[in-house]
Amino acid sequence: MSLADLSRPGVWLLPSPWDSARFGLRIARLVVGEGTSGDELAATLPGLARDDDADLVIARWPAGLVGCGALLTVPQRVLLPADTLVYWAADLDTLRVPAPAPREPVRPADAGSDPSALERVVTEVFAEYGHHYAANPLLDPALALAGYAQWAARTVADPSSVSAVIQDRQGAGALAGLATATVDGPVVEVELAGVTAALAGSGAYAALLAAVAEQARARGADRLVISTQAGNIRVQRRWVALGLRPVSAFTTVHSIRRSLWEQRADAPQGDPA
Repeated sequence: MSLADLSRPGVWLLPSPWDSARFGLRIARLVVGEGTSGDELAATLPGLARDDDADLVIARWPAGLVGCGALLTVPQRVLLPADTLVYWAADLDTLRVPAPAPREPVRPADAGSDPSALERVVTEVFAEYGHHYAANPLLDPALALAGYAQWAARTVADPSSVSAVIQDRQGAGALAGLATATVDGPVVEVELAGVTAALAGSGAYAALLAAVAEQARARGADRLVISTQAGNIRVQRRWVALGLRPVSAFTTVHSIRRSLWEQRADAPQGDPA
């Protein structure tokens, strides 16, 4: 969901077909939008927690609504803290792209881009990224990483989105970075962005963001939004230098069917002899 979706008051519980197919579980997503009243939360969340039969509910709410976890706590489900997602934003006119410029040119990506090349660069860039899937031992990390690659490929193939890639000619022309983003009216929201270790410190990351920003500007956008895990301090320091500022934060929790949680390989098995 985009920040615009998360910013609407209300509570939504929706099936997650992509996640369900990838992990072989019944997975749903629960979203609490910004501005949702305490009365609505108290009236809605406990019933959803009791009645939903999904194996896993990926729940996300504004970080300031610290009582949501207690409202979702029921005996038949286990709550697993997963992440805090921080959103940053800047007007495109104030976005700064400081030197040094990358040694290799940035080019737009589109439906004709090589899917296997996209998969390779996503796998390298996001292999150690602390996304919310990584918090859950029931979810195969390799499948989660494959999901990020599929997400990038879907965005690149979508003509309503904007994307850019950069190659490292010293590495035989292999892709060494990418940025994918969706455009919704005046806002371009970056979904995935990063470079491999080969281009770290080269200016490539800033150039990728600038490339998708310029593509979005041509479509009428005037503001850029991007997000990461709260613990990803290094990239947030980079965003400060680019002129972005924090604007919102959301907590993610996995609500797991207790019987499924107790079947995991590392669960205690009976009483000690």
